Amino acid sequence: LIRLVEPASKRESLVLLRELFGKSYDLTRVYKHLKTIASRKDQIEDVLVSFAKKNLSFDFSFVLYDVTTLYFESFTPDELRKCGFSKDNKANQPQIVVGLLVNTDGFPLSFNIFSGNTFEGHTMIPIISALVSKYKIQNLTVVADSAMLSRENIKSLEESRLNYIVGFRLGYLSDEEVKNISQELKQTDGTSTRLSVNGKTIIYDFSSKRYQKDKSDTEKQIKKAKDILEGNIAVKRHRFLVEKGDKKEWQLNQKLVDRTKLLWGIKGYATNLNLPNQFIINRYH
Repeated sequence: LIRLVEPASKRESLVLLRELFGKSYDLTRVYKHLKTIASRKDQIEDVLVSFAKKNLSFDFSFVLYDVTTLYFESFTPDELRKCGFSKDNKANQPQIVVGLLVNTDGFPLSFNIFSGNTFEGHTMIPIISALVSKYKIQNLTVVADSAMLSRENIKSLEESRLNYIVGFRLGYLSDEEVKNISQELKQTDGTSTRLSVNGKTIIYDFSSKRYQKDKSDTEKQIKKAKDILEGNIAVKRHRFLVEKGDKKEWQLNQKLVDRTKLLWGIKGYATNLNLPNQFIINRYH
């Protein structure tokens, strides 16, 4: 209950309980009861879903999913705690991957943990499928970022007859498609277009705010690439550098630079919903 009042670590929670309510508990006692709490995961999730349905108008039609990583102050991995892609830049320390499903208000509905070397995209389907099976859900739309997008995941969602809105990686586009999309959107706020890529519906929109950020990021990368060419930074692989000839010399990859500039301010959304572009975009955001 103290975590509803003030989310904090277990140790800090005991301090708050003592200071705010005069309740004192031994930290070791808390640790010993963690297994009991973990064993009630299904029961707790049932209560959460029941509350969301009764008080938050939740009907399973729309959920949000994302993952994070939690690392341990240890260098010894085990079956669950493994080294992997770390969002805390702790690649040499074992971690776990946590997937969380929430409603549109951010209210938690279900979670699961995975070994630390699990690819993000492989965590989504098990959690969604378990929810659908448990509550006999007929209509559900999953929203997730591009890290969750893979042909395998999209296929699994479609086979389960689930709707999805997922961030689309613009790197999948051909140069011709990039040019067409850039010309279609004309760098105007609020414009969007809908195209079919490999049989999937992809919606693209333009944002001037996103344009400024993309422009700034690219210019920093180009400067770094030029610094490498001029010998100001030790030579190493860089996104905008490419080898030329047989002498293994580096040069600026102008083709990639030009392609990247055409995509400034543009974002893509993959979906199987036949709804207006702006509705899909708003749902994703």
